[in-house]
Amino acid sequence: MNWSADVLLFVLYAGLGVVTFTVFIVLRKRSSASQWYISALLVAFALGALAYAAQPLGWAKLLAWLFPVAVISPFAIAPLMNSYIRAHYEKPGTHGLDYRGFIPLLLALSTFTLPVYVLQWTADTGDVSLPLWLLSVPILGVVYLIVSLFKAFRMLANYRRSLQHEFSNLNQKELRWITHWVSGITLVILLDLIIAGVIVNRPDWQWLTGLNAMVFIGLMVFLSYHAVIQPPNLWQGRYARHLSPKARADGDKWDQAAIDLDELMRTDKPYLDPNLNRGDLATQAGLTDKQLSQILNQTKKQNFFQYVNSYRVGEFQEKIRLNAHQHKTLLGVAFESGFNSKASFNRIFKETTGQTPRHFLSQERNKSQ
Repeated sequence: MNWSADVLLFVLYAGLGVVTFTVFIVLRKRSSASQWYISALLVAFALGALAYAAQPLGWAKLLAWLFPVAVISPFAIAPLMNSYIRAHYEKPGTHGLDYRGFIPLLLALSTFTLPVYVLQWTADTGDVSLPLWLLSVPILGVVYLIVSLFKAFRMLANYRRSLQHEFSNLNQKELRWITHWVSGITLVILLDLIIAGVIVNRPDWQWLTGLNAMVFIGLMVFLSYHAVIQPPNLWQGRYARHLSPKARADGDKWDQAAIDLDELMRTDKPYLDPNLNRGDLATQAGLTDKQLSQILNQTKKQNFFQYVNSYRVGEFQEKIRLNAHQHKTLLGVAFESGFNSKASFNRIFKETTGQTPRHFLSQERNKSQ
């Protein structure tokens, strides 16, 4: 076994250890749909990592046993991935397991995996008697996963847009790590196709499969890390309380309700809470979530994200005019104004005012001279 195989073996064992520990930790928490989905995903990834690593490590017998299962893993990863995304973004009770998404997996099990086991067909026998329709199952699995990846990207984009109506700070709420993870799966597929093409022309380059195995293991560890640190659901805790808001924002009262809302923002400054969401503000204003959204859309022509952050930008500007920045950094003033990250502050300030925070500071300094 050469040094590259030693490295792959170490990475494989380390990755499998991380996954085992992660699944144990995740399932010890209070069970939720997303925790079961991500645990199942990690198991599927672990089987895939073993199958990827078995060939360059020379584990022929293990590969023979894993191949019929690993080949159809895309049929499992795709519906689990989409179910996990929905479990994170949608309100509790509105999402569930997409049973229809697992129909291709059941078909693949019955038409590929079971026949291969029963007839003792393995990928490394070179048996040319495999029917063409049977050989098409792995290809269909890759196609199915690619289609599901496009669906996942579209779902993520739609959810991020909808979050602007619910949360005032999105840098953590958007769960961009899921986008990175989905992109990683796409990278593994592309690498797989490229490496397969290279090996057809250069059979002595089998070591390249070890490279893809390590990328796959890295993606598995990335998923394990976020499985531990992420909350089971984006809305966790928000709908645990029972609200009894005053319904006073219907009919001809939209304008007065908007005036009252602005007064609340100016006097109580709820926007200084970086974790403020639509439900919290609605409760303080004596409104329902739906009423608050209607007020913002009809009278302010803004969504919740834009409305709250306009006050945060105004708070920042006022603090600068009062020389609050003399003993603090601009970022420190931004945090005191309700922002919770440098990137979101700079982006929102530029979108709102048309200039950067430093440019605004320079203008205020010139005015005072």
